[in-house]
This record gives sequence, structure tokens and C-alpha cells, in this order.
Amino acid sequence: MEKNIFAEKNALIIGGTKGTGLEIARLLLQKGAKVTCTGRNTREQLSGIEFIFCDIDNCGIENFCDGVIGEKLSATDILVVTFGPFCQKPLHLTAAKEWTQMALDNYALPGILVSKAIPAMMERRWGRIIFFGGTRTESVRGYKTNAAYAGAKTGISVITKSIAMEYAQYGITCNAVLPGFTSHAPEGTQTVSEHALAENAVSLMSKEELNGVLLNVDRGWSV
Repeated sequence: MEKNIFAEKNALIIGGTKGTGLEIARLLLQKGAKVTCTGRNTREQLSGIEFIFCDIDNCGIENFCDGVIGEKLSATDILVVTFGPFCQKPLHLTAAKEWTQMALDNYALPGILVSKAIPAMMERRWGRIIFFGGTRTESVRGYKTNAAYAGAKTGISVITKSIAMEYAQYGITCNAVLPGFTSHAPEGTQTVSEHALAENAVSLMSKEELNGVLLNVDRGWSV
């Protein structure tokens, strides 16, 4: 019988109170993990999941990482970051505040979380990290209407590969799911279900051999 690697592991899901994050929480809970989800709100309270409600942009990233979830990070075996606001505007209409938000929420926050969580993972010699990038952000591309967002998400691919390269020796894996649209898909394309994204994320965490993977789950979407 294959060993259940998730049993009794501490999972922290940033942006896990709804959508794809909550679907991942369900799956990890079923596999015996101890799950904590952060987010602004949820439509349902699931037995066995601890919810921490916080608006990251209002409380500030440093306060969120050091105060709100500070104690959780050092005990985290599984870190999943699904949080990441979207901005769809051409460059000449993207305001300074929007540039700052995209850079902080979609790039700096995941990096800070890793920097704080990974030392304890190294000591335990085990860890699983899952990021969510943007559609087709596995390589440098041009974007007509969402360059600020996609640029930050392309940076997530760099962080993912860097963690995989440096920390595999400690039993730590880091992979990224690059999702398609889960709603409001452009005309002529199809949405991707949140459950399918969650299943792929958990699958990436299941095997140590899967490390540094940038997985497009987008029905073949091209930009």
C-alpha cells in the first residue's frame, strides 16, 4: 500500500477560504492533513479546517506574515499560495497603485512566505510548496492588457525553479500550477474547473520526483 505522505502534515493555504484554494483544502483534509486557510471570507465552514480571516491589502503584508500567521509559518509542512489579485489593463492605463499591488501581492508575498517557512522545512527535511502563476507565464511573453499582473506571475516561475534547484536536497519540492480561466473565459475558449486545478496541485505535491514543474492547466490556451 502506498504511504500517505500528507497524514498529520500541517498545511497552510493562502487564499483558501473559497475557490481553488478551498478545493485544495478539501482534498488535503481528506488525505489526513491538518489544514489552515486564510482569506477574507467564506460561504461555508468545513469541519476540520481552521479559517483565519484577514484582508492582506488592508492589514499589510509584513503584519500578515509576522503577526497574523507568524506562528503558523514555522510549523508549515505544506504551503499553498492561491491568493493573487488580477489586473487587466493596458500599460498606459495601469496606475501606480495597481503596479505596486501586482508586485507586492503576486510576487513579493509568495517570496516572503517561502523565506519564512522554508528554514523549518529544511530542519524537518520535508516540505511541499505550490504556487499559482498566471496563464502561460512559464516563459517571458508579451501581453496587451495585463502586463503588470503577468510580469509578477512570470516571476513566480523563477521562484519555483529556484526553490526546486536549491532545496531538493532537503526533501522539499516546489511546483506551480499555471491556470486558465475559471470564470469569464474569453469568447471561443472554455473555463477550467477549480476542482481540476486542485487535483493537479495535490498530484504535484504527491511525488518527490515532481519538482520545479510549471504546469499549464488551461485547455491549450495561447496568448
